[in-house]
This record gives sequence, structure tokens and C-alpha cells, in this order.
Amino acid sequence: MNEKLKDIVNNKTVAVVGPSSNIEKYDDGEFIDSHDVVIRLNDASTDKKHRGEKTDVVYIDGSGRRIETIISKIDSYFVFSYPSHIWFFERMHQTLNFLKDNKLNFDIVDGSFYDELSTQLNSKRSLFDEKRNIRPNTGTVALFHTIALGAKKMYVSGIDFYAGSYEPSHVWGSKSNEEVKRILDGGDGPDVHHPEIQLTLFKELYNKNKDRISLYPTLEEIVNGT
Repeated sequence: MNEKLKDIVNNKTVAVVGPSSNIEKYDDGEFIDSHDVVIRLNDASTDKKHRGEKTDVVYIDGSGRRIETIISKIDSYFVFSYPSHIWFFERMHQTLNFLKDNKLNFDIVDGSFYDELSTQLNSKRSLFDEKRNIRPNTGTVALFHTIALGAKKMYVSGIDFYAGSYEPSHVWGSKSNEEVKRILDGGDGPDVHHPEIQLTLFKELYNKNKDRISLYPTLEEIVNGT
């Protein structure tokens, strides 16, 4: 399973940082940067006070608009969150070719890992009367992948399963929560993200790994239902 990436993450303290604007409630920057490895998602930005300035790994969905993200974090290790056998992988060719042409460090999430995660998500559909296929979002892939790769500790910040808005610099930063939820509910081909299902499965991961996973206050409140 992604052996080079495993070497980066295994037995390390890891911070996984997403693009939620809720992160600005907390002065976590120094703490985030204190981790051995800092993973960011797609367009998640950096700053000294809230988000930290360090970036080692970036999980990307592979769409063409991520090339700007790659340029801004050129020295990072990039990970495609979707494997080559998924039906929409051809959308990623522009980004994939950019990485290859510029001889940048990148990897693609292992197909068997992704299929297992998808199976786990889709096993929850009946709880929400959902018939469509559940596609894990990039954040869910990164969280489960980090634990599977053997991180010693994982701190999660800036991820709230769409409970809050995106940071202003994000491509959806100007959209309200209601607009984002409408977009997500519309799905993509046969797939839908369904944040509630992804949160449900993450709660299980967290409860099984409380000795390894810690959460920023916003996500802790969501997970604990407070």
C-alpha cells in the first residue's frame, strides 16, 4: 500500500488540515507545525496563526484546477485521492501529466484501500435511506489513509464534514452552507458524497483509535454531538 507514502507517515505524528473556515476560531498554527508530518487537503491554505505554515503532503482530487495548488506547494508530496480504475479518472489526466512533466513527487491512493473504504461507506446507506453510490471525499480518504499507513498520532483540524463554510480562498469560499449542500446533494454521475454518512464512518474510526486520533474543538463537538 503506497510504500513511499507509508515511509513518510508510518510511526509519525501527523496533522491533517482541511479548508473549513472554523479553523480560524483557534490559534493552532504552531501546534500544527509541531507535528512530524503536515497533510493538507486540496486548496487548504497556510498561515502562521491558525493553519500553520508547514506542508509535507497534499491530498488532491486531481481536477485541473488543482494545478494552481500544486504550484503553490511545489515541494510537497502529492497524493491523488482517487485511484485509476474509478469512472471519472480521465478528468485527472491534465493534473497527472503536469506532475509527470515537471518530475514532481506524487502517488495515487491504492485501489484496494479505496474500494474497501467505499464499501464501508456504502454499507451505511440504509441508515439514511440513500440509494446512490457514496463516493468518499478527499478529506475522508486522507483521514482513513493516514491511520491505515500507520501514523502514530493524527491531529485533525479544519475538517467539519461540511458543517461550516469554506475558507475564503477556497473555490467554494463565497458559497453559503446551503449552496454547498445543494451542490453535494446533486451528486456527480452515479455518485454522491453524503457528508452524514462520511461522518458516521469517521466516528467509528475515531472511537476505535482514540489513543491515536485527536480533534480540533469544532470537530470534537460534532463527533460527540455537543
